[in-house]
Amino acid sequence: MITNLHQLYLYQIEDLYSAETQIINVFPRMIELAGCENLKSALTTHLDETRAQLGRVNEIMDTHGGTSRKQTCRAVKGIVEEGEILMENMAGNAVDAGLIVAAQLLKHYEIAAYGTARAFAEELGYDRDFYLLDETLEEESAANETLTTIATGGLFTEGVNEMAK
Repeated sequence: MITNLHQLYLYQIEDLYSAETQIINVFPRMIELAGCENLKSALTTHLDETRAQLGRVNEIMDTHGGTSRKQTCRAVKGIVEEGEILMENMAGNAVDAGLIVAAQLLKHYEIAAYGTARAFAEELGYDRDFYLLDETLEEESAANETLTTIATGGLFTEGVNEMAK
């Protein structure tokens, strides 16, 4: 039972550990399916960042007594399942657009989760944790912006109107 902010914070950190682990497992398939080189590059870069982010989450967990790492982030599990359905049912121009949908859903969840964890760390006076979480939050926001730029900056040479056909 969670009875204080410290326990809730650790619960959130465990959730982030699970989220990052799930993302590391699904991104290679997304990278493989990506046709647009800019998208493939962005996903590859963010996979590398995600591995570093998992390391930061591990550092935070170890600082606070090495929590269980057994929790499953059901939110990311659901987003991954939706993404897998998209990946199985996409073809042609829809593939890259669908991959952006799946990746941005993950990024938006992570932005919310890391923002909350960072606020908890600040409230609890965990300065090192705050710094680590802030670094990750910046990376997640940048990844989201990159995906938006790819999606709105002519993802397809035929343009958006051709994609709608």
